[in-house]
Amino acid sequence: MAELGEDLSEREQEVLEQLVQGASNKVIASNLFISPNTVKVHLRNINTKLGASSRTEASRIALEKGLVTIPGMEVVAETEPEADVGDEPAAEQPVSEKMTETVGATTPDKTTQEVQSARSPVWLYALGAVLGLALIGFGIWYFLGQGGATVPTASYEPDPVGDSRWFESRDLPEALSGASSASIGSNVFVIGGQQSDGTVNGDVHVYNSNDHTWWVAEPIPQPVFNASAVTLTGASAFIVVGGETAGNNPINAVQVYDLDGRAWGELAPLPQPMSNGLLLSDGALIYYLGGDDGSGAANVGYVYDPAADRWEELPSMPEARTGATGGLVLGSIYVIGGAGSDGISTSNCFEFSITDSAWSECASMGNSRFNASGEVILNRIYVIGGETSADFGELYNPESDKWEQIPQPMVEGRDSPNWTNSAVSTVDSNKIYVLGGEFNNTLSTDAYFYSPLVYQSFIPSATNE
Repeated sequence: MAELGEDLSEREQEVLEQLVQGASNKVIASNLFISPNTVKVHLRNINTKLGASSRTEASRIALEKGLVTIPGMEVVAETEPEADVGDEPAAEQPVSEKMTETVGATTPDKTTQEVQSARSPVWLYALGAVLGLALIGFGIWYFLGQGGATVPTASYEPDPVGDSRWFESRDLPEALSGASSASIGSNVFVIGGQQSDGTVNGDVHVYNSNDHTWWVAEPIPQPVFNASAVTLTGASAFIVVGGETAGNNPINAVQVYDLDGRAWGELAPLPQPMSNGLLLSDGALIYYLGGDDGSGAANVGYVYDPAADRWEELPSMPEARTGATGGLVLGSIYVIGGAGSDGISTSNCFEFSITDSAWSECASMGNSRFNASGEVILNRIYVIGGETSADFGELYNPESDKWEQIPQPMVEGRDSPNWTNSAVSTVDSNKIYVLGGEFNNTLSTDAYFYSPLVYQSFIPSATNE
């Protein structure tokens, strides 16, 4: 039986080298001509001998100890997560100032404490006790009355899901469907949504992807579901466009949240009430495509100029779409899937050239998908879940106009692969977070992230060449 600190066998070393390069169990098995079950046995032994609890930790330890080396790579030492702009700032205190006070705080060693104790007068103890009680009282008041953090105390490490690039994250605090999502720094905001009893939710849950904790931001003034959200470039803010209120009524409100000021505001409304549309940004302008105007799928399109706080109409889409996904890549908008005016889901893809202001068709997905999730990483569009018959996601390359499959192990083996109405957002330009939504019409608190790029703790090192 393997023991901590024991040397790796020759085969375990080979498996470890493959693991550090990001290979899945199936790939390792194929490369080493062994079975996937044998790979799992070797990985368990490797984790035991290295004192690791996950593939990621085993890779990091191997690199730090020099058990595996990769040309052009250097190890990034694992440190405590740095305080982030979203980590529960105290009331009426700028977030940046609070984090500055928190980071770098140290605890005196025993000798220093003994010296300080000998020199400290009695009144100083009394003052410290009063201040401590005051701070505790303020903390309770802030938590109960102002929306404090709901941060789990136990540490957490994302676990891989099957032999894939998927990782399991901390569950949402409540099951939500049709929530919108945006990210600022390492924080993923889950805004509004519909609860299992049909109530339209106004809460804003925030996931800090650095330390894997949830906290609560200020509630959205107009609770909505099936709204669309996007981060404003160059600002610690995001907007929530349209959506449905209680009674399934679409609205045209554009609500904006400023993280620095911890406050909500309003911007110029959409030209008409809409919900379930596709919202994208090219860094300067914001585009809203399709959606439901209250009578069904629409073929409208609008562009918003944040500098002028003004919406303008775009050329109509070739067909009406609601619940579509897509992305903006290299000056073109791609509207993918969704349902048409007949309510039937589709696999079609339409491209809008921003330069030419014209629509054209692009290659269709392999499967129809309605209310799927989509994000862009490195000019590729990842389409995840949706109301579909496929138990896999799909990846679109706009340059080659071709599709390929990506795994979705969390839906494999279920009665139905439908995974819809999730909140989705990209963090650190390489992780797609998919939070909540519905599995086969049952609301879920499940949270995952997909890392198309290898999820590991080293980066390319710079050279002088």
